[in-house]
Amino acid sequence: MSRTNLIPVFFIRQLKRGYVDIDARFDPMQFRVHAVTSFPQAMLDYPKFQPRLAFLDYRTLAEEAEEICRLLRRQYPILPVIAIVGRRGNTDCQCAGLLRPPYTPRRLTSVGLSVLEAQPERQVLQAGPIQFNLETLQVSSPAGVRRLSPKLASLLQHFMQFSGRVCSRQELIEAIWKPLDGPETLHRTLEVHVYWLRQAIEPDPRRPQFLRTVGGYGYRFTPSEDE
Repeated sequence: MSRTNLIPVFFIRQLKRGYVDIDARFDPMQFRVHAVTSFPQAMLDYPKFQPRLAFLDYRTLAEEAEEICRLLRRQYPILPVIAIVGRRGNTDCQCAGLLRPPYTPRRLTSVGLSVLEAQPERQVLQAGPIQFNLETLQVSSPAGVRRLSPKLASLLQHFMQFSGRVCSRQELIEAIWKPLDGPETLHRTLEVHVYWLRQAIEPDPRRPQFLRTVGGYGYRFTPSEDE
């Protein structure tokens, strides 16, 4: 299996003595793991890594874990979170799953895959009046129903995952096109794709109400009609 086909996973934990390091126990044939130590770092790395699942280590994060869980669920509502707890541990946060010892590769894989399989709603993203099917690449909006190209679909998915936040041009280029020779040559390509995306989702593309330009920086996706 190629590395690009592996399931990208966040492993959020602090480095502490006396705790079993679980990073190396993820099945390398199933998961591509990226470890972060805080919510700000997760926000910084999310656009490039685009995880489908997050493991949150309550054992090392202690009292910070509940707040990080709430922030993850608020900022990334489509990202399922699995709490790693001790033998008698629990959590008040509404996580998608709990993982207790033994932390074997088989259990990590089993719990991770079962949580993903129980997330059918991830196939359809909803933001205000815009609904996007990740499987069919079909978007429904006040402009009608359209089927997007793969690049336009990736662009819309990124905007919907970060709705309400300004996305810089460099961030979008690195997330969608992953350039090997630097993003500066792709700015015009991005502008053209934003133009096409507006044609697909805006009632009046000349006066966009959902996907707005932030001069000199990037774009902001505001899905609610009253924003």
